[in-house]
Amino acid sequence: MTMESDFVTRKIKKRDYPIPLLKQLDTLHQSQKDKSQKPPYPYDAKRRIIRLPRSVEQELRQLAQNGKKPEALKRVSELTGASLIVSKDYIDTYLIKTLF
Repeated sequence: MTMESDFVTRKIKKRDYPIPLLKQLDTLHQSQKDKSQKPPYPYDAKRRIIRLPRSVEQELRQLAQNGKKPEALKRVSELTGASLIVSKDYIDTYLIKTLF
């Protein structure tokens, strides 16, 4: 059984001006996504919250540290169902900036 403290809850700030190429990729990604599969840690779009187990966040941080940011971004999207834009904001805000 997973305890409440084993999870990290992150508030994602709304991006005012999305990167045009990322927006196009996100649109393509959303159209190709298998909507029949519910993600294990659903993104709360209304409150803009990603909630992941600490162990998963640590794995994502390791990917980002090892130069595999695109893989980390894809993994966040798979785990949460969040868009690529939201996933990128999560990685940039909570995983990359905490490295330095």
